[in-house]
Amino acid sequence: FGAYSFGWRRAVVPLPTQQDVRVRFDVGTDSENIEQSIAYAGWYVDDISISTDRPVDNTPPAVVFSPPDVHVQPVGQPLPGFVLNVTDDTGVASVFVDYSIGGEAGVTGAFPLAMSFTDLTRFAGSIPSEPSLGAGDRFEYTFRVTDFDGNETTYRDSQGQPLVIEYRTVRTVNVLVDVTPTGQWVQEGSQWITRSVEEQAAVSSLVLPPSTLPVNVSDIWLALQHNYVLGDGLGGNLSFSADDGKTWSLLSPADSYPSRYASANHPMNGQDVFSGNSGGSVTTLFDLSAYGGKEIRLRFDYGADRAWDSTERWSIDSAAIQASSVDAEIDVPVELTLNANFPDPFATTTTVNYTVPSQSVVRIDAYNVLGQLVALLTNRVHLSGTYTLTFDGSTLPSGVYFLTMDVEGTRKVERMIIAH
Repeated sequence: FGAYSFGWRRAVVPLPTQQDVRVRFDVGTDSENIEQSIAYAGWYVDDISISTDRPVDNTPPAVVFSPPDVHVQPVGQPLPGFVLNVTDDTGVASVFVDYSIGGEAGVTGAFPLAMSFTDLTRFAGSIPSEPSLGAGDRFEYTFRVTDFDGNETTYRDSQGQPLVIEYRTVRTVNVLVDVTPTGQWVQEGSQWITRSVEEQAAVSSLVLPPSTLPVNVSDIWLALQHNYVLGDGLGGNLSFSADDGKTWSLLSPADSYPSRYASANHPMNGQDVFSGNSGGSVTTLFDLSAYGGKEIRLRFDYGADRAWDSTERWSIDSAAIQASSVDAEIDVPVELTLNANFPDPFATTTTVNYTVPSQSVVRIDAYNVLGQLVALLTNRVHLSGTYTLTFDGSTLPSGVYFLTMDVEGTRKVERMIIAH
C-alpha cells in the first residue's frame, strides 16, 4: 500500500488453511515521519477480522447529500470545492468526479474525493489543475461512487443530466443608500431599524431610490440581510413599483413570508409579512428576473397596531441587487429620467431622484402653479449616473408645485404637493 488512500479502504487477503497462522503488518519509513499518522503521513489500521464466511453486498452506495443541480460561479473565481455524502452497507471504496468542459469537443477528466476523518460519509476535494473559465463556460460533472464489493452509483441531477457549474458575469449593487424613511425607521450606522418614536405610525415606510435593472441577464435577485423580533400586531414586508411609485405591489420572497398580518381596520391587514423571531440575521432572496430592463422602486413597510417593547424590532442590515449573465458584459439601460418625489404630499422635505445618461449640464427648478420660480435645486455639470436631492419646502405655502429638469434642450416635469 502506498501513496494516498483518500480515506478508509478495505483489503481482503486470503489466508492459508493450516494451523498456527499469524498475521503481521509491516511499514517502512525514514526518520522524517514523526507525527501521528491520522493527521500527517503513515498507515492507520482498524477493524481487522478473520472469517470463513465473507459477506456479500449487492446494494450500491446511496447518496444522502449532494450539490445543487446548477451552481452559478462568478467569473474570476476558482471552481468551488466538491462535496458528497454517501452511505453503504460495507463501506465506500472511492468517489470520483467525472467532468467535461465545453461539451463533447472540450476537455474531460476525473479526480478523486477524500473521505473526512470525522464524518465517514462525507467526501470532499477540489480539481487538481484549475481550468481557465470565462462567462458562459459550463463545467459539467457527475459523481461516480463505488463500494468495497464493486457496486457502483453514478449521481446526476434530478433530470438525469450532469450537474453544472456555470460561469457568469455577476453585477452586485448596494441599494440601501439614499433611502427615504418615514415613521419609526431610523438609521444606526449602516443599518436601518424600527424604533419607538413619539408619534407611532400605523405603517412606517423605508423607500429606496429607483433602480434600473439590466437586460442581458440570466437572473436578477434582491438579497436582503435582516433580522426581526416581531410579536402579534407587528409585521413587515417588501413592495415594489414599476411605474415610479404610482402603484405598489407586494414582492414575495423565494421561500414565502412566514406570517400574515391580522389586525382589523389596519392598512396591512391580510398581507403576508415577516413576523415572529428570525433567530438572528438571515438572508432572504426576492426574484426580480421578470423586471429586467425596467426601472423599479422598492419599499419596506412596517406595520404596528400597538405599542411595542424594546426587545421588538426589524433591522435591515443590507440590501443588494445581484444579476448574473453568460455574457462578458452586463448591459444596464440608462435614460434621462426625473422621478416622482417621495414623500408626496410633504410638509417639510422630500427626496428627488434623477438619472443622467451622459456628462451634461443639469438644471432642476421648482415652480408654483403661476409659473413663478420658487427654488433652484441644482445647476451644474453631472457625470452619467443616478442622483438624489433633498428639497425643503417648509417655507413655501401649501399647494401644487412643479419640478422641472432641463438637460441640453430636453425638459422633464414632475408634479409635487406641499401640505402643511
